[in-house]
Amino acid sequence: MGPIGWRKRLRPSPDWTTTTFWAIDVETTGLDVRRDQILSVGMVPIRDGVIRYGERFATLVRPGSASVPTHDGVGIHHILPGDVASAPTFGAVVDAIELRLREGLVVMHHAPVDLAFLAKAYRDLGRTWPRVRVIDTLDLLMRLHHQRHHFTPFPPPLRASLRDARAEFGLAAHDAHDALSDAVATAELFLVLRSRLGVCTLRGLG
Repeated sequence: MGPIGWRKRLRPSPDWTTTTFWAIDVETTGLDVRRDQILSVGMVPIRDGVIRYGERFATLVRPGSASVPTHDGVGIHHILPGDVASAPTFGAVVDAIELRLREGLVVMHHAPVDLAFLAKAYRDLGRTWPRVRVIDTLDLLMRLHHQRHHFTPFPPPLRASLRDARAEFGLAAHDAHDALSDAVATAELFLVLRSRLGVCTLRGLG
């Protein structure tokens, strides 16, 4: 590492509470990012270390005519074609989403899945996904798991789903596969994991 890199590492990192985090979740017509589309988006901010539910953002999204909720998808998120028939398109809500994304850091659980759908939705609009820093609660969960079982020969398996991870820390069951509910659940899990890891700075979040 060169001298510039070392200076960056030695520079004091801001306290984590000085930044706003937006927890986000999306529900989709299916799981194939090549053909499926976003059906709903839920977002909630964490400001000064506190979830601000009053500032939540949630919307259904009308997919393109070639993409409708699959039978398996409906069984998971219960969003029917009629529910989104009069909903705004992703293009109509993208500015509201991006305004929040650019305010601070983004928090997701198992980020690659939702990121892939969001980036695809942006590409379909001819836009570039903004360069936002994403904190994946699954990564934080793995860090804590490794810390706990560093000297354990046969550690228990990691409980990686959002529901199971919350249950492990005594968090209440939530309305899974509802975008806003999952966003709030992710925000709550993030706060617990940050505390358990003892992370006090933005750099410490990874």
